[in-house]
Amino acid sequence: MELPHLVHWLHELRHRHVRRVFRALLAYGIVAFALVEVAEPVTHAFHLPEWTLTFVVLVLALGFPVVAVAAWLFGPTPTAAEATAAAPGAAAPTRRRLHPRVALVLVGVGLLMAAPGVAYYAWRGRGTSEPAAGAPSIAVLPFADLSSSKDQEYFADGVADEILNALAHVEGLRVAGRTSSFDFKGKRLPEAIAVARKVTEIDPLYAWAWHFLATYENGIGRPDAAREAASRALEISPEHLYAARALGLSELLMGKPAEALRIFERNVVEGTRLMGTALAQHDLGNSGEERSALEALRARFGDRDPYEIALVYAWRGDRDAAFEWLERAFELRGGRGISRLYFRALKYDPLLRKIRDDPRYAALLRKMNLPVE
Repeated sequence: MELPHLVHWLHELRHRHVRRVFRALLAYGIVAFALVEVAEPVTHAFHLPEWTLTFVVLVLALGFPVVAVAAWLFGPTPTAAEATAAAPGAAAPTRRRLHPRVALVLVGVGLLMAAPGVAYYAWRGRGTSEPAAGAPSIAVLPFADLSSSKDQEYFADGVADEILNALAHVEGLRVAGRTSSFDFKGKRLPEAIAVARKVTEIDPLYAWAWHFLATYENGIGRPDAAREAASRALEISPEHLYAARALGLSELLMGKPAEALRIFERNVVEGTRLMGTALAQHDLGNSGEERSALEALRARFGDRDPYEIALVYAWRGDRDAAFEWLERAFELRGGRGISRLYFRALKYDPLLRKIRDDPRYAALLRKMNLPVE
């Protein structure tokens, strides 16, 4: 490059071309980061391949040099006064021309801006060196969204992700991938129980692992084991509301509705308390108290938590009402009324066992792309 040309484009770099380019790169970086944060839960929600997120990150990274060149080319044209001030006595340069060497610099700047984000993603997703055969292994079970409105599952998944990422950096520990771990959401219950028990052996004071073990044991038809696990969770964390729910269900499944009622009545989550009360009062034969609890549940949570209402009807054996409320749960908020956890819970939720032989149950599973077997 001749010296006058070099001086000319270096002179351009000192003006608002550069400010415009870096403002555009900064704005694009913020948008790209937000897209990656959104893409991750969406990728897992739709069970896309593991490489999908990597592809998204790489495409967004390649967008940085494109944005840099576009910001240089398509910005506002300077006024004549600005051009004269920039080069006195000279004609105003054509702003939409791009010297190849300037383009090369812009591409380099764009890639340089993208590098930290790509490096962070690669560091965050990397594991340690491959553990030897027979090395200790662990899987991170997903956390349940048992909030009354069923709108906290992405937060719950994020917590599980953070634990999984932290464990992935433990030397010599084989960590099951996220897809494998999250397959335990309602599938292969015996394997899920085995993993949950392994977690309790590694960390006996981890209340959430005991809670998941209780939930899965109830699902497989072992409420006595579920009661033991839920009781252990409550010993560790007396305020663990979800473990209390599992404990109440285990008592109900063991034919002890009076004990279940005592447990549910102490639950501070109103939806769980009303649902459990209706279930226990039904088994106790107290139709008036059952009806009162169910009416309150419908009045307060009919538009937010139809799934819990469907459970009560299913336990009572009222199939038509149960499927009506299950359909409402599915349709609520565009099919997200039942969280992804509860979609899979249909496969093993013990409160639904009285309606599983109904053709509408298989139809609902197919509607949610779940295996019917």
